[in-house]
Order: sequence, then structure tokens, then C-alpha cells
Amino acid sequence: MHMEGAPHESTPGKIEISPEYRVAATLEERQAAHTLSDRVYEREELKPQKEDQDEDHYPFEKWIMSPATRVFTASIEGELVATIAVVKDSEIGLPMDELYKEELQTYRDQGDRLCEVSQYAVDADRVEQDIREGKISARNLPGPHLLEVVLQYVLRESIDRLFIVCRPTHANFYRSMGLIPIGEEKYYSKVNNVAVPLMLDVRTLTGEGKESLPRRMRALLGANIPDDLLA
Repeated sequence: MHMEGAPHESTPGKIEISPEYRVAATLEERQAAHTLSDRVYEREELKPQKEDQDEDHYPFEKWIMSPATRVFTASIEGELVATIAVVKDSEIGLPMDELYKEELQTYRDQGDRLCEVSQYAVDADRVEQDIREGKISARNLPGPHLLEVVLQYVLRESIDRLFIVCRPTHANFYRSMGLIPIGEEKYYSKVNNVAVPLMLDVRTLTGEGKESLPRRMRALLGANIPDDLLA
């Protein structure tokens, strides 16, 4: 399940490489995605201090390995550079239940189908290097394209509400896409940072509501995503 990254000429004398996008279908592929996100989160200081760690210090593993979760990855020249996961609500709940179960329960009681976007990580150093070397351009960045994939996937899965928990410094980015806060900021020891819960009503991505979406969100919709990434 993947979309091949085909080289093409971007500027005279330079060949640009399109990242390859895949669904992490095997245990090994999901573990590789986990390793990448773990490395990126550690660099961004989103991991607990060693003295605060316990045997359950990685709080997302049971969801990332769950069949209710779809893990997407992006690679450049065979090297994994970005990943994102969509965790659909199931009998084990969502990762953010640890802090925001009461807020989520309101939507569950309405019969809404929920999901949480988790483990969104990009190896910025590698991507920036590839940009400097002319291998990829701004129109080919793997991070934004993974968001395009996620939006098409949740629409196809008939999800009603998408949630994400992020640090305060990232909240404005998601607000600019139309996500709204659904609870108070809380300190989350498992990621050594303050958490901000945000929600997107996925039903606004289609029909008449689509016209009132923020420009940043509209720009992510309508991408041509291969069926094998979404099935």
C-alpha cells in the first residue's frame, strides 16, 4: 500500500524526488514509525525525564499497534522522514482519554464516531537538508501531504470528529486550520509538556460548510490520494 516517489526535473540540472507514501501495515513498519516519532519527540523535549519514566513511559504503543489505528509514513530515497497515525475510537478508547475522557464522552454520548491524530512527526533536519540539496521543494513537503492523506482518510471512514492533543506553541497552527479547543490546558507527564486538546468537526469538510473553512484547511482538501492509501 503505497504511492511511489518518482523523480522529476525541478530546475535545470536538478532532479527533484517526490517522497514515497505508505501505510505501515506490518509490525516492523509500525515499529519503524514509532522509532522515528520517538526520536523527534525526544529532540523536541516531548519525553519525560528519566527519573519520571516507568515501564509504561511510552503511552501510545498499545494504540499505535492496534488494528483500529492507521499509520501513514513518508520516505525519501528509502529513508523514513515523516509519520502520522489516526487512532479510531474503540474498546480501548483514545490516547487522550487519560486527560480528557469527560470531554470525549460528551461526543460519544451523541453517537459521534471519533478519532485522534497522534504521533505526527517529521525529521526536520533530513527534510531541510533535502531542500538545500534541491531534492524536494516546498510543494513536495511530506508533512503537509500526510495531513492531506489524513483528511481524506477520515472522510472515507465516515469519522464525525477528529481530535488532536498538542503543545501550546503548536495550537495556533491547528486553530488556523479550523480546529477548536474542547478543554483546558493540562500538564501531561508522559510527554513532559502541557497539553492542549483540539477538535475538528469532519462533517464541515464537505458540502456547503466547506466554503467557510479557513484557507489553510481548504488548501489541504482535494488532493489526489491513491485508493491504496485510504482503503
